Amino acid sequence: NKPEEDEVTEVNNEQCSKEEEVKIELTPLNYQIIEYCKLISLSEQQKQNMSKTISIFKNRMANAFPEWEVKLFGSFMQNTQTIYSDLDFVVIKSEDEYITNERMLKNIRNVLHSSREWKEIKYIPASVPIIKATCKSTGIHVDISVNRSNVVEAAEIIKNKLDTYPHLRTFMKVM
Repeated sequence: NKPEEDEVTEVNNEQCSKEEEVKIELTPLNYQIIEYCKLISLSEQQKQNMSKTISIFKNRMANAFPEWEVKLFGSFMQNTQTIYSDLDFVVIKSEDEYITNERMLKNIRNVLHSSREWKEIKYIPASVPIIKATCKSTGIHVDISVNRSNVVEAAEIIKNKLDTYPHLRTFMKVM
């Protein structure tokens, strides 16, 4: 499928900025990057498994902690996920509730342990402590942090830029 090296390929607005179509000359490296992105892109089944995992986690948290808010950030939210991606969640407590981040994470861990939907549940004490877990039915790995609204804000900024310049998604996947 590789055209001659001097062939110019049109790139449509979905791949570039919304304002204009551009013509670029693709090099052999461009084709290698495009093929690599195809190789690491999720299948429809993998996308469905990620969506199912999101629903399972959000439902479990809503049942156990209805006053807490669950938000998704990271590659899935930005549509840059690959076959190597996990799901990144942040759980945010209500403003009037007093509970330490460590206690929140331990409560979340306990709820995941008590359900039959999760395995390999680990509390990781670090400068930003998280819980790592795997959804039994989908095999999708999740990372869960708490009370870090800045990660959601940063993810929104990146998502907005990627919506404006969709061709950057390929770059993000390769990174």
